[in-house]
Amino acid sequence: AAPQFPQGTKSGPATVLAGQDITYNISFTNNGPTAQNNIRIADVIPPGLTFKSAGSTGGCAVTGGVVYCPAQTVNPGASILQHWSSLWGANVPAGTIIDNAADLQQNNTSFQWTNHRQTTVQSAAPQFPQGTKSGPATVVAGQDIT
Repeated sequence: AAPQFPQGTKSGPATVLAGQDITYNISFTNNGPTAQNNIRIADVIPPGLTFKSAGSTGGCAVTGGVVYCPAQTVNPGASILQHWSSLWGANVPAGTIIDNAADLQQNNTSFQWTNHRQTTVQSAAPQFPQGTKSGPATVVAGQDIT
């Protein structure tokens, strides 16, 4: 029987600060009557992101700009889930839209059910500690203040 994976779900932040970590969660559920072998999720890394293995599903790796996690057997009613983290470049301008796309594959062939998650980069507030100001406590009228 043909696999029956409806459109999956993908979550990630709606906004991110430049230089901040982003975590994506992608899942597809097998609604078919039989187990499906060699199922994996392929997630294209958008320009400006760097894959971080720490915090990601075990065994995930990048090949040709795509995050692949190990293929699995997905039983009827069960889901395949991929979780990966990335670091967004610190010099990306505010307002940049990150379009992250994931796809489900069986035996390295795509189902062409692409899930997109868009995230907008925001400007980080300047990180300045409280400043200091010095000067005389009192002055005489007409006197210079330094």
